[in-house]
Order: sequence, then structure tokens, then C-alpha cells
Amino acid sequence: MSWINVSLAGNLCRAPEQLTFANGKAKTVITVAINKQPKKEGEKEAADFYRVEIWDKLGELAMKYLTKGCQVSLCGRLVMEEWQDKEGRTRTTPTVTASQISFPPKSQSQAKEEIAGDIFGGFAE
Repeated sequence: MSWINVSLAGNLCRAPEQLTFANGKAKTVITVAINKQPKKEGEKEAADFYRVEIWDKLGELAMKYLTKGCQVSLCGRLVMEEWQDKEGRTRTTPTVTASQISFPPKSQSQAKEEIAGDIFGGFAE
């Protein structure tokens, strides 16, 4: 079996979405934007957008810690997904199935509130 490993570093375009299936498995879907270098000075900045699927426990952590606009870096396997559009044409979308994610650093105040909530049952200073 062959596959393509990829590493991405960019920003989340929107809040993560979680899908739960009948068998109880959960999948979190995010879209990562990666800015391109402008070709000429003064040219508007463009970006590429990548659909990323995150399964099971890692997906739950993504739902908890990732927010729209935050920076994220990840590694995973590139898969070409085929689907039918409204006109019945076959379309292909590159999708990354994440195996590792680096979550964004927290501010000190966020970390203090979370620790206080864990220690004191939700009562922060």
C-alpha cells in the first residue's frame, strides 16, 4: 500500500465541525488556509485551502482547542476524494487525514482559568 504524507501549517478558516456516525465514531473537519507568496510587489495575497479530517480522540481535542483564525500545524495522509456534483459530474477534492496536530499556544490568562477550573471545580479567580 502506498500513500502521500503531507505537513501543513496555516490558519483555520472557520470553526471545526464534528460529525458523529451511527457506529459511534466521530470525525472533526477543519479547513486550513495557507498563504501564497505574492508574485509581484503590490499584488494581493492569495491562499490555498485544504480540507482536513481528524478522527476519534484527536478530533475531540481539535474541537476543544482549535478556533477560527488560530494557527495550526499538522501531518497526515493525502487522499483524493471523489464525489458527484448537482449536475452529476464527478469531482475530486484533495483531503488530508490528520495523524498529528500541533495545537496553538494558550495565553497565560486562559491557562490559569483552565487550571483553576480543573482544581476548584469550575470556580476561577
